[in-house]
Amino acid sequence: MFSQQQQQGGRPGMGDSFNALYFAANCFALCFTPFLRRDLGRNAIGVAGLGAGILILFWGSYSHTIALWWYFLAWLIALIGQRIRTFQNTLKGIVPHSRYPGYPHLAFRLVPRIKSEANARAVEAFLLLGIGGLIAMFDKPFGAFLMTGFPSLLFLEAVSVEFTRSQLQQMRDAEIAQRDLAERYRNGRF
Repeated sequence: MFSQQQQQGGRPGMGDSFNALYFAANCFALCFTPFLRRDLGRNAIGVAGLGAGILILFWGSYSHTIALWWYFLAWLIALIGQRIRTFQNTLKGIVPHSRYPGYPHLAFRLVPRIKSEANARAVEAFLLLGIGGLIAMFDKPFGAFLMTGFPSLLFLEAVSVEFTRSQLQQMRDAEIAQRDLAERYRNGRF
């Protein structure tokens, strides 16, 4: 029994694997979101931002393309700009959820018919896929890097939508349970 517990405790479970996948997707997504979004939450960047910077530098070093070094510089400037904007919003009293991934303003501008943020975030993913495909004709490593934003952004949005749906289901279940308890209380059924 003890040896079984040791073996099970040493191996990562499904939750650990999902968390690692989510973190990796978040790192890849943060390579692009400073350009695509604005008004990020105070903690939206965090450690994944460091991971994103390392990814850009690693990809640039591995692929030997100068475009990624220039991209890293532009990304760093955009990231600093996002932090300044977050600080300014806090001073104005505009405080979104601390992990808010940002308002997809570029997608809303490019496709004005979009009505929801979830759809705008999906457009961002396809935008990266298209731009990356075009750039890949001239600079394959840089185009491939941009195209990694496609699965990353779609995965994060799918997880976000499912998480919100689950929270809403729990709220509905709690409402039904409270209504049932209130009815029992009114009828004196303890």
